[in-house]
Amino acid sequence: MTDLSQAKDAEEILAFISARVRSLGFDFCAYGARDPLPVTRPSFTLHSNYPANWQKHYVAENYFARDPVVRYGVTYTSPLIWPVNARTDEAFWQDAKGHGLAHGWSQPIRDKQGRIAMWSFARGADPISTSEISASESRLIFLAHAGHSASSRLIPAHGHGIHVDHFTAREKEVLKWAADGKTAIEIASILSISERTITFHMQNIMEKLNSVNKTQAIVKAVLLGVIYEMS
Repeated sequence: MTDLSQAKDAEEILAFISARVRSLGFDFCAYGARDPLPVTRPSFTLHSNYPANWQKHYVAENYFARDPVVRYGVTYTSPLIWPVNARTDEAFWQDAKGHGLAHGWSQPIRDKQGRIAMWSFARGADPISTSEISASESRLIFLAHAGHSASSRLIPAHGHGIHVDHFTAREKEVLKWAADGKTAIEIASILSISERTITFHMQNIMEKLNSVNKTQAIVKAVLLGVIYEMS
C-alpha cells in the first residue's frame, strides 16, 4: 500500500500511520473517535497498537473516564505533548510508563460531521524535545488528519447520515437565530420574511435532523456542526 486511499480497513490505516510515525521516533499509535449521536449513547471507535497488557489494564482500571489525554482531546484542538498534569494524574502516568508509554504526542480533531477524534503517538524512552517538535510536528499533524480522513471514509459517522450540505443557506440562517434564542416572529423580522415561512423552514430542518421539536433540532445541529459551519 502506497497511500491511505488504498486502505481497505482500520488495520491497514493503523499499519500505514504506525510505519510513518516509527520513522519519526514513535513506537506506538492509537486512534479514537466519538460520534455525536445519539446524544445519550454516543458510539466510539478505537484502534491502537499499544501493548496488549496496557489495553487490558486500561479497561480494567476504567482509565478512559480519567485519562488526561482524553480529557484534553474533548476540550481542545491544538496538539498535546504528554505526560501532563504529572502531580494530579501521577498514578495514571506511572502506570502508562510501566507499560512502555512514557512520552507521547496527540492531535485532537473535530470534523464537519461533529465527530471528535484523536491520534496519539507514543514511546517508552526519551522526552519529546522542543527541537524534535520543530522538526517533526508538521508531519505529525498531517498524518493525524490524513489518518482521520481515511478512517472516516471507511467508518462513516455512526447512523445519522446528516451532512452540512443537506441544509439550504436559509435553513442555516434560521437555525443560527433559533439557537440564539430568537422566536419565529423575531427571526422573521430579522430576515425580512413571513413568520409562516420561518415555520416552514423549521419544519424542514426538524425533518432533516429527525427531531421531534425545535430544541432537539438545535442540539443536533450544534453537535453535528451545522450551525458552526456557517459562522
